Amino acid sequence: MIDASPAPEPDAQARLKAAGRLGRFWRDAEGREAWDDGLFRILAANPAAGVPAGGLFARLHPEDAHRAREAWQRWQLGADEPGLTLAHECRCRILRLDGSVRHLQWLDVPLAEGDAGPHWTLVVDDTDAVDAYRELWEHESVVGRGLEMAGISLWHLDLAADRVFYSRQGYRILGVDRRPDGVPLNDVRAAIHPEDRGLIERAAEEARQSDRLVDAVARYRNADGDYKHLLTRRYRMLDEQGRVVALRGMSLDVSELVRERERSLSLLERMQMVAETIGVGFWWRDLDAGVFEWDEQMYRMHHRLPSEGPPSLDEWISRHVHPADRGWMSARQEVHYHQWTPASDVTFRTLAPDGSERWIQSWTRRLMRHGHRVSLGIHVDITERRRAEQRAELERQRDQFAIEAAGIGVWERRASDGLPVYWSPTMYRLRGLDVDDPRPLQELIRLTMHPEDEAEAMRHLRHCADTGDGLTFEFEITRPDGTRRWLSSTGRAVRDAQGHSVLVVGVTVDVTERRRVEELARERDRAQQASAAKSELMARVSHELRTPMNAVLGFADLMAHDASLPDVQAERLARIRSAGKHLLGLIDDLLELSRADQGGRATDLQALSLAVVVQEALPWVAPLASESKVQLVTADVTGEATVWADGRRLGQVLINLLTNGIKYNQAGGQVRLGVQAAEMRGAPAWDLVVQDTGRGLSASQRERLFEPFNRLGAEREGIPGTGIGLSIARQLVDVMGGELLVESEPGSGSRFVVRLPAAQAVLSPQEPPPTAPPTAPPTAADLQASLPVPLPVSARASPALSAEQPTVRVLYIEDNPVNEMLVREMLALRPHIHLDSAPDGRSGIAQAVVCLPDLVLLDLQLPDMNGIEVMRILRREPVLAACRFVALSANAMPEDVSQALSAGFNEYWTKPLNLQQFLADMDALAHRLGRA
Repeated sequence: MIDASPAPEPDAQARLKAAGRLGRFWRDAEGREAWDDGLFRILAANPAAGVPAGGLFARLHPEDAHRAREAWQRWQLGADEPGLTLAHECRCRILRLDGSVRHLQWLDVPLAEGDAGPHWTLVVDDTDAVDAYRELWEHESVVGRGLEMAGISLWHLDLAADRVFYSRQGYRILGVDRRPDGVPLNDVRAAIHPEDRGLIERAAEEARQSDRLVDAVARYRNADGDYKHLLTRRYRMLDEQGRVVALRGMSLDVSELVRERERSLSLLERMQMVAETIGVGFWWRDLDAGVFEWDEQMYRMHHRLPSEGPPSLDEWISRHVHPADRGWMSARQEVHYHQWTPASDVTFRTLAPDGSERWIQSWTRRLMRHGHRVSLGIHVDITERRRAEQRAELERQRDQFAIEAAGIGVWERRASDGLPVYWSPTMYRLRGLDVDDPRPLQELIRLTMHPEDEAEAMRHLRHCADTGDGLTFEFEITRPDGTRRWLSSTGRAVRDAQGHSVLVVGVTVDVTERRRVEELARERDRAQQASAAKSELMARVSHELRTPMNAVLGFADLMAHDASLPDVQAERLARIRSAGKHLLGLIDDLLELSRADQGGRATDLQALSLAVVVQEALPWVAPLASESKVQLVTADVTGEATVWADGRRLGQVLINLLTNGIKYNQAGGQVRLGVQAAEMRGAPAWDLVVQDTGRGLSASQRERLFEPFNRLGAEREGIPGTGIGLSIARQLVDVMGGELLVESEPGSGSRFVVRLPAAQAVLSPQEPPPTAPPTAPPTAADLQASLPVPLPVSARASPALSAEQPTVRVLYIEDNPVNEMLVREMLALRPHIHLDSAPDGRSGIAQAVVCLPDLVLLDLQLPDMNGIEVMRILRREPVLAACRFVALSANAMPEDVSQALSAGFNEYWTKPLNLQQFLADMDALAHRLGRA
């Protein structure tokens, strides 16, 4: 900042020079300089060595150099301007030869007319004044802020520079702007009422001559021209040689007190406001007169009744000071009163009525007034502050403990070269080192860290020190015992007052487990993605296989109705049908295996009676047992055996185990089915046991028994099967919370155990729960359809229907011509059903509102629209309010069925179509419509 300020008066210059704070220098156009003795002292330079290289400009602080040089250039240009009379001022910092920093003020005084000789520039060392200014503005205590709230300002008078520095309140009282360089003393004195200037000058002189506090009341003019009454108190400051260098004091605006003519009482009330605001109690004692006063806050603070009056010193110590502090407090007071110490402060404890401790901070001033010894002071309850300090210390200790317990290491490195200068004990432990290891830290780093990681760490450190950006770096170490661990370091730069990075400090933690978890998570995600992709592939494969299977099995069923087929053709047709059904079963098994691999869970866990499950499963395997000449025996199947399970899935598991027991048995063999109580993971359970008299399994076969598609050589013996039934069964039992166990030896048969948690309630045999087996038990029509002979002609049409019955209109929306042909030929067996068809969604919608069908068979994957969208459009047509909608699709996944039914389809039929079931469903529809 460049100001237009006058140079110090001659007297002030003399005082500054005597204090070693005034010097001069001369600089010509070529940059040559000359210094006087004062400037050599200011810069701590040796006059005998002459002006240092580069002169004063070379010692400028880097942050101020540019500004100072610009000021100098402006001065040089202005020196040639005629009539220039103002001095120019520049404030800047200078680096002394010993490295310390001083605050200087340059005053370039133009030559007076007629003057000759070099043009000298005055240099004033303002460091002490700047420090005093900072002290006033940056180090105001809680009490200082409270005094400011009461209208009290603090000030510092630099006697050498004749400048006054004020706190914020002082500038507000004077009505002038805050100035870092203070206010000239002459300006302050000029603001004093002429009648009061002598009083203030005498008070200042009295303070300079004694150690006492000197008070004075004077009128000061503020910015609006009015005068305020200020109570000022001052005391002197000495340097190391005992010389008076400054006066310090406070000012209080007492204009209102003077106007009310009750200065003492009003001042007390003003101070009481401070007490109420910041919790300060005031007291006053005239020792020689025996007068002692407490304000209300003092009584409250010390839990004393005002009616008791203020206590004597002895009573106060014996009654209001904590017993543990009474001895030293009494001795301290004795010293102060005998020596009459001008000022003192002390912290002591007192006891509250509830027995708790309170901490009191006391400040005391001792004066001589009219020959009497007067002491006054304030008490502040700092209990909460002390408790906060204690909590902070406790918290610091807790943080330290937490840091150590959490395995957080603290480190420091030099910013200049990156070398480590400090490790906390945890840093050693993180690297598997002894805390007392005497080797240098850099050697320990190289011992445990890969050179490439060490080089990368140094790059991060340099970047952090140069830019101030945070440091984050993860690296792998090798401990002395060969263990490899991952560590993560986080740090930041620490800068000095000049903004230079001096240290990089940070913390290090072990992130090995997190890295492992992240790697496991990535592997899990990859596995889930692979599983999802596999499931999607399986669903797609199922759809693509079911579509041609629809034609194979559908037309095979139609051909089986032809009674004129020769026997040899009928046998061939039966083999086609058998192979198609086997392929369809394999597709279903693959889908079930895919769902089990995805970790699907049973959705209908309930209390089930094992007796009911057994009863519903036996009809499914009875035909196979009869054909294989294997006896089914049920024993020990009690109605009390209830388990938590999914009925459909448990039925599927049991049928699979019974089927295997029959297929891998021998003629005349036996499969025994039983139930027995057990225990699983310390809780009651029930075992469903399937034991056969078959060939048994070797140890190596048992190890591979549940591998998908591994039939253990049975595929070479012509025994039908896919090799995935047991794998599916085991996973279904797992998702129901149970266990599937096997015991087997070659030649001794096999024993399979399904162990499930027992249900708490005992079910009534008269009211068994619904178990929802895989499908309905086989009917006579199903058994007949599986034989390699055509059905009789009578099966081609229901005897309850005839051509004279009302027509049922069916619309089939299907883009596959083969599927459309198959449905058309199937429905040809029902003359009362009229079929219309459409190859895509839009044409199907148009045709539906014209032909008004009773039933819409709708493929879900149409070339132009989704089948669900077509259904929703048609349902909004009022003329189709009574129409039923059936999804006819090769998508057999449960989620596809659930989505279609939730969208509004009445039923969901999967391809390939079963002729008998399809005709039965159509007959049932005709019956519901009242047309049969």
